[in-house]
Amino acid sequence: MGNRCPDCNKFVSLDVAEPEAEQPEVNGDDVSVDVRVVQICAECNGEIKEWNATLEEVLNDEATIHKEENPDDDKHVIEAEWQQDPEVEDFYRPREEPKPNKKGVIKPVPLRFQTHYYKVSGAIDLSCSCGKSLGSIQVESEIESSSFDDLT
Repeated sequence: MGNRCPDCNKFVSLDVAEPEAEQPEVNGDDVSVDVRVVQICAECNGEIKEWNATLEEVLNDEATIHKEENPDDDKHVIEAEWQQDPEVEDFYRPREEPKPNKKGVIKPVPLRFQTHYYKVSGAIDLSCSCGKSLGSIQVESEIESSSFDDLT
């Protein structure tokens, strides 16, 4: 199926809107956050496709040690907050690893033999409710462009 926009009734190219991110949450020894990435119509900015990603990462060592030193203490609750808004980037990856030719030279893989991916990533600051900074962690997830869900 082509990228037909229901609002302007044209076949259009797609742009990616800024990701919509929830506030990160600490669940046990993990940090998770939901992020929504939307592909929009390049003509009218109508939403065409979406990807709802859940980014998860294990607490860093500093936060884990602090948590173990203060078990079941209401004064020491680990909190998570975005360092900056998450970013979306797109890239291409070859479907197969390139093989050397008869002369042993590895040529670049043509774009038509590569798969288009999107990656959402960001940094999350960790802190304790007692005021101690516990460093930061990096969260990311990627998906094939063809795996976005249609909204039309």
